[in-house]
Amino acid sequence: MQFRRSSGCDVVKRRFKLFTLFLGVGREKLLTLLPVVSNGLIAMCFFIGTSQAYGNQVLRLGRISSSPDQIISSEILEQVYRRLNIKIVFVDEPAKRCLLSGSSGQLDGLVARTIDVAGDYPSLIPIAPSINFIEPSVFAKDPNISTGDGKSTRTYKTGTVRGLDYAENDSLRAYPLTMADSLDSLFKMLNANRFDLGVADLFSGMIRLRELGLDHEIRVVFPPLQRIEVYHFLNERHKKLVPQVRRILREMEASGELWSLQENFRRKALNNTFP
Repeated sequence: MQFRRSSGCDVVKRRFKLFTLFLGVGREKLLTLLPVVSNGLIAMCFFIGTSQAYGNQVLRLGRISSSPDQIISSEILEQVYRRLNIKIVFVDEPAKRCLLSGSSGQLDGLVARTIDVAGDYPSLIPIAPSINFIEPSVFAKDPNISTGDGKSTRTYKTGTVRGLDYAENDSLRAYPLTMADSLDSLFKMLNANRFDLGVADLFSGMIRLRELGLDHEIRVVFPPLQRIEVYHFLNERHKKLVPQVRRILREMEASGELWSLQENFRRKALNNTFP
């Protein structure tokens, strides 16, 4: 008995027929679904390829040390990268060193910084949407200081944290300006009367003052100077991963999950239950 060897075309036809039977749809209906199915398969293959490529690799993300708002952002990123099946670890460093490590490639990216970082460090790619926000605010020990207006900070001796993008912006600068290496150092110097006021993120400042036991010595001067969105950054060598992270963030934003996570983590921190 002789067997006719099936051509590639015959094989495709038979598989196509079996596929229509499996889905329970007619040939014409399936043809209308092919663009959707093919797009889904392409996305799935890209996701699987990305996950496999990073399966045994751990991404090291720079996080500003002693900064509660960075903890919130890192908790959100844990959710994002878990969905991509990619392992991440956080490396705590002073703000300025964190920027240099991320831009040079010593670290794979940054947890969250303002969009201005992209202009100064082109090797770092920002990923929209933003994952959190900060509110630069004035902190003072003197009860007679009652202004929260950026221009008036120029009339006081002011301190801020070296390497924080917003604090070194000209619109917030005061003269002379003293730089501290960390948020903790900033508040200890302010309490020691090294300067009249400090500029720091509202949420992070309130948490750290409480943890340092200085919340009765130093107060917030309301209202905040600004509200600024912060973005997750990856080093350019991971640019192929950027679309996947962006997709997850957009899904979380559209569902309201991103906002919900921010609020839940902030509430936990204020209630002393933050890890």
